[in-house]
Amino acid sequence: MVHVWQGLRPATLPAAAIDPYPRAHQEWEREAGELLEEQTERLRSAGSTVAGAHLRKGRPAEEIVVLAEELDAGLVVVGSRGLGAVKRLVVGSVAEGVVSFAPCPALVVRGGEGAWPPSRIVVGDDPSEGAKEAGEVAVAMAATLGAGVSLARAYPVFLDISEAAKLAEDAALPLQAARRGHELSLESARGRSKASSGTFCGSG
Repeated sequence: MVHVWQGLRPATLPAAAIDPYPRAHQEWEREAGELLEEQTERLRSAGSTVAGAHLRKGRPAEEIVVLAEELDAGLVVVGSRGLGAVKRLVVGSVAEGVVSFAPCPALVVRGGEGAWPPSRIVVGDDPSEGAKEAGEVAVAMAATLGAGVSLARAYPVFLDISEAAKLAEDAALPLQAARRGHELSLESARGRSKASSGTFCGSG
């Protein structure tokens, strides 16, 4: 368990107000420690083993990533606050930062009723090794949670100048061939997933 608190000077606090600021700092740190202790105890009460509780100060995404590296973590799980686009621009998204820079797989969980466990897991597929591993993880999770798995692949559409200009009927033929190639690749990935776990996988 990790909780990161930020020692930011409130915008309403004058820069010259030196004396009140350290006391506010201490209060924020104390509250952060209490929150971490509460969440750790909550996990223990639910029957989980908590290997360690870490209170850090700094930018949340950075501190989580650094701690994951220090602990050689195999998976990082973070919640999503569901910030809108404007708020993400202003304060940043911890989840996006962790997903982008974590040294291991990251799972982002949204809150709300019915958010967990999932009934269906969607896997973004491509020819990379990372996508193959993501599919294997998804199939293993689905088998444990009783969820279905859907494989999805998006492929780029390229038209040269002459094709785009004339928009002839035969201009779509190379696109149809490319699509068929991706469909066959998805079917192959689906077959591997079924063979490894017996979990049915849809594709599209």
